[in-house]
Amino acid sequence: MYYFSKVPIGSILIGGAQFSEDEEYFRFQFRFLFVLLLFGAFSSGLFLLSHYSGGNPLSLGYITAAKIHLAVNVLLAAQLYGKKTAYYWVAWTALINSFMIFNVAFHSVQNDELRVIWFFLNLPAVYLLLGRTVGLLSTFFFGGLYPNR
Repeated sequence: MYYFSKVPIGSILIGGAQFSEDEEYFRFQFRFLFVLLLFGAFSSGLFLLSHYSGGNPLSLGYITAAKIHLAVNVLLAAQLYGKKTAYYWVAWTALINSFMIFNVAFHSVQNDELRVIWFFLNLPAVYLLLGRTVGLLSTFFFGGLYPNR
């Protein structure tokens, strides 16, 4: 295991949350959610930076949604850090937040033919983080929002 000043890096990533031996899968889910929140904030920040630097002009609707997505992901990551008990409500809020940004992107960034892939990249995370039932419901509910596009 890699260490940073005698503290395992994995422990830094989860804020020192303690998991028992029988919580190995939950530990994976916890870390995965935390990394997804950080990556979501980072990617929204990159889109905003590219817009404000003039490299990639985006619609006002998408810019507003990206700011909300960035702020919510940072707040959720802060709430999750070190708190196992916050996992489920953070995961549900992150699910809704990510589908919000994908939906706005799908409808407002018309010149990106690959935008539908963003939705399908999100589905495996839903299955891993919230289980098969929520994954199936998300597939059918959110998948129905994108007919004939």
